[in-house]
Amino acid sequence: MRKNWLLIAIGLLVAVLAIGAIACDDDDDDDGGVAPTATVEPGETPPSPTVLTITITEVDGSGITGTATITAADSDVEVVVEATGLGEGSTYVSGTYDSTSVNCSGGLLGSFSDSFSGADGRVIYTVADTSLADVFAISVRVTETGSPPGTVVACGEVES
Repeated sequence: MRKNWLLIAIGLLVAVLAIGAIACDDDDDDDGGVAPTATVEPGETPPSPTVLTITITEVDGSGITGTATITAADSDVEVVVEATGLGEGSTYVSGTYDSTSVNCSGGLLGSFSDSFSGADGRVIYTVADTSLADVFAISVRVTETGSPPGTVVACGEVES
């Protein structure tokens, strides 16, 4: 009789441990919204980022500010500029620059964006054959339809 109770107790202990192990198992791949982090071993090169955000600040008191989000897409980059403080009735373009640029002048990558306007403007454009590593600065320039891009009214550079 004593032997039966001992076997029953061992059986219950095993059952409780098995249920506890199943309840604590996190095998549902739910990471709670946290992006996985890459482990970089010593001597390895960390993976390149796929998105870059640049803060665009006013130039010469223009009052125009914004952000640019640059996303790697194959051998191109997609640029999304969201600018605030744009003057009513004015037209603007955006440019993407490499490291030879000084205050968003010189070193233009590709061509300027299509024009955009409004109090809060947004423009999306692609710079072909460019990587995120090539991007150094983003500008907003005031222009007139059909005219070359004019004065830089806002500029942002990659923070190092």
